[in-house]
Amino acid sequence: MIVRVGLLDKSDNYISRLANYQNVHSNEAVQFEIYLFTEEQMLRRQMGRGGRIDVLIAEEELLQSPEEYARSMELAFWSEDKHEQMRDGYPVICRYQKAGDIFLTIQGLASKRGKGSSSYALQENGKICLFLGGAGGAGCSTVAMGCAAALAAQGRNTIYFSLKQKEDGQFRVSGSSLTDVMYEIGMWQQLGGTDQGQLQMKLQSMLRKDDETGVYSFAPFDLPVSAMNFGPDDMQALLHAVGGLCERCVVCADSYLSSTLLRGIRLADWVVVVSDSTTAGNEKTKKLLNSLEAIDSMDEKLIEGSVEVVYNKFGSAGQKMELPKYACELGTIPRYQNAEKKRIVQELRFSRVYSQLNN
Repeated sequence: MIVRVGLLDKSDNYISRLANYQNVHSNEAVQFEIYLFTEEQMLRRQMGRGGRIDVLIAEEELLQSPEEYARSMELAFWSEDKHEQMRDGYPVICRYQKAGDIFLTIQGLASKRGKGSSSYALQENGKICLFLGGAGGAGCSTVAMGCAAALAAQGRNTIYFSLKQKEDGQFRVSGSSLTDVMYEIGMWQQLGGTDQGQLQMKLQSMLRKDDETGVYSFAPFDLPVSAMNFGPDDMQALLHAVGGLCERCVVCADSYLSSTLLRGIRLADWVVVVSDSTTAGNEKTKKLLNSLEAIDSMDEKLIEGSVEVVYNKFGSAGQKMELPKYACELGTIPRYQNAEKKRIVQELRFSRVYSQLNN
């Protein structure tokens, strides 16, 4: 999709640097056609010649009649306050942030209008890797984040998010919360839910990339009630929408059996169960695997993808268990003594444990 963006600012140097950044870092899905203006008269001349602007970011004092422009385009004002969100009924964009984040915000504004010179390019849904902890404290989040980092290191466009109600670790940079993501999906559904490209364009603008690992992510639910109200249909809508943004979608979830989790298991290409290699942990992991097998045997068609088991924390010093016929061992992760989660994730970027999930 081509989005025509007007940048109106007294500083020609500032908006020129923004335009140069975007020319270097453009992506295939959304292309920005940028027009630079240092005074309103230049903007009016452009529009008078039939030029169309989809999104205009302007210094408020340079516009005499903002409402005139807001009727035909998405309008936002520049701000120097990173905490300011709205001004006079219009959104604001803080100029003192990364250029990439500015253009993601602009992309989000463009998705509201849903117009461009061509439709947003939908891609085939990426594969879903769903991680479950066989028992509490097995390190499921760390193993899942390491998987996302490893897939990104192999050149896969990878998105990570956690559905766990208590999430104690994230990448250094995360995007919007799943509370906000589900709100956007809900609003899209209320408006008819027909333009999948418009929704994906909005969700893509809500992602943020962790520069250390190259993984894109959403933050967890920021409201407990949002996690509690997350149901099976929400799970399906979320995985379908996010799957269209990437090659691999790595999801970490609580292993409590529920209709929501079962829907996620049905939709996943791989279900990875993490055990801490202890006797107690293996027993709880086996109970979970046996429960999934029992549900599947009752004509529920639960297990559509592959089911894998990862032994974590104690590695080769721990114990392994006899797995059901439908499950396979993905590998063993060694114990990292007194290491922080971020350090372990960095190490796991180069682990061969996840190689099968890259196929």
